[in-house]
Amino acid sequence: MTWYNEEHYHSGLNLLTPSSVHYGEAGDIQRQRQAVMSAAYAANPTRFTRGEPVVKGALTAVYLNPPDQPENLS
Repeated sequence: MTWYNEEHYHSGLNLLTPSSVHYGEAGDIQRQRQAVMSAAYAANPTRFTRGEPVVKGALTAVYLNPPDQPENLS
């Protein structure tokens, strides 16, 4: 369990660990990743054929079993 929660980077979590999402570290990690990608783009923009890369934003919630959605009352 420790490996899965602390070390395994999940593609469904934008390459974050469940622990980093749970403890609110995702935003800091993604800002750091964006800084690295922006620096790489500035150093060699021709390497990036689609323009400057953008790191996906942090997820706001992750569920194993999502809660039921309330019915639309309108």
